[in-house]
Amino acid sequence: MGAFLSELEVTLTEKRQSGRAVFRLEKDFAYRIGDKKGDHKWIATMPAGEETDFASIPRVFWSIAQPAGKYMRAAVIHDHLCRRSKSGISRWMADAIFLEAMTTLKVPCWKKYMVYAGVRLYAWWAGLK
Repeated sequence: MGAFLSELEVTLTEKRQSGRAVFRLEKDFAYRIGDKKGDHKWIATMPAGEETDFASIPRVFWSIAQPAGKYMRAAVIHDHLCRRSKSGISRWMADAIFLEAMTTLKVPCWKKYMVYAGVRLYAWWAGLK
C-alpha cells in the first residue's frame, strides 16, 4: 500500500474553478505509490505553487461526497497526476493511484468506490484514456 510522505499545506486563492474554491500548495506534497507486494516503486510529488480544487465533485452530489472529504489528500495527488498525462501517465493509471490513495486514507469502501466510479465515468465521457 502507498503512503503520504508529507503534510498537506494549502492557501485559499481568489480563483474559482467551475464555482469551486481553488487552493495553492504552500509546500511540496508527496505520495509514495505501492504495489500489491508492498514494494514502493515511485513517488508522486506535487510541487509547491501548484493549485487544486480538491475533488471535482458536481454540487448536486455534495450531500453524498463533498470536494474536501476524507479523500481530500488523494484528490490533490490525482489532480497532479492528471495534469502529468502528457508525460506518460495515463488517466487510467492516475485514477488507479487515486483509488489506492483513498484506501491508504481508510476512506470507507462504499465512498471510495463511488468516487472512483465518478472519475472513471468522467474519463470515459471525456474520452480520456
